[in-house]
Amino acid sequence: LEGGQSAWTGSTEKGNGNYVNADDVFGAINKQDVVLLDTRKAADYKTAHIPGAVNADCDSVVSNNEEEPAKANVNAVVDKYGVDKKYYVICYSGNRYAQAATEFLIAKGVNTNNVYTLGGDDRKISSSGGMKAWNAKYPNYVVKTYTSTGGFNFMNGITAANLKVDVE
Repeated sequence: LEGGQSAWTGSTEKGNGNYVNADDVFGAINKQDVVLLDTRKAADYKTAHIPGAVNADCDSVVSNNEEEPAKANVNAVVDKYGVDKKYYVICYSGNRYAQAATEFLIAKGVNTNNVYTLGGDDRKISSSGGMKAWNAKYPNYVVKTYTSTGGFNFMNGITAANLKVDVE
C-alpha cells in the first residue's frame, strides 16, 4: 500500500502478480476448473511437459516481437476451455512467455484473479520459476516423447530408470 503507482511501476513484478509454486500446480492437475497452459515453444512442449498441460506457443512475441501468432495460440485455448477457468501459466522460468500469455488471457476476458504463473518456491517471480521450478521439484513427473533406436516415436514412454523409481 506504500508508494502508489510509482512504486508499482518500479517493482520487478510482471504480469498480474498471481504466482504459485510447483506444489500448487501439482495439486491443480486434473481439476475440472483448471487449465495448465504451457507457453513454451511447441517443440519443447512436445519433448517434455507437465501431465494434462496444453500448449500455446508464445515464442513469436518473445523472440520476434510478433504478437499475433502467440495471441492466436492463447486465444485458441481460451476458445476451447472458456474464460471461466483458472489458468496456470507455465513457461521456461516464469517470466517473459508467461507474462505475454497472461496479457493475452486477460485481454480475451479471463479474470485476472483466475490467472496464475508458476513462479519459484516462495510463490513469487523468480528466474528459477516455470519448468525450472517444476523439474527441480518433480523431475520424473513429466510427459516425455522418446525415439527408439529403431526410429519409433513414443509419447509418455517409460525408461528403465523411471520404471525403477516407480517400483521403488
